[in-house]
Order: sequence, then C-alpha cells, then structure tokens
Amino acid sequence: MKTAEVELTRLERIGAGMVTVKFRGDVSAVNAAMDSARAAAGRLGQVRFHTVIARTGEGLSLILDADDQGPAPEKSDPPGPEAV
Repeated sequence: MKTAEVELTRLERIGAGMVTVKFRGDVSAVNAAMDSARAAAGRLGQVRFHTVIARTGEGLSLILDADDQGPAPEKSDPPGPEAV
C-alpha cells in the first residue's frame, strides 16, 4: 500500500457491487490506509460501511486468520429445487 505500512490480507467481491477488504498492520497505519481506500472508493461509487478493529482478542484473531487462508470462495447461486 502506498499510504501506509499495511498488509492487504483479503479482497473479496461479495456481490451487488460490494467488496470486503481486510488490512493488517499498526492501528494508525491501517486507519491511514482505510482513509485512502475510502476516498478512492468514494470516487468510484458509494462507501457503505467501514470499521477498524484494534487490538483483536485471541479468539477473534483466530477466526480472522482462518478466514484469510486460501482464496475467497466464489459467489454462487443457491441451489434450486431438484427435479423429480
């Protein structure tokens, strides 16, 4: 990232033009990166929600780290009714 020393750990398109982005780094660096990302996204469309989670607890860190392993799953349509 150009704005701050952060790591982009996940970028996931979740549908309807929305994207989930996860950064990791010092709180001040992540805040700076978030401000830059919000400004860039605001020029392209609308920013609906953003948050910075500072000093995550061990339990939450385990969940977030597990979520960042491997590629994001592809968005798929729910299964339709089965033909009989």
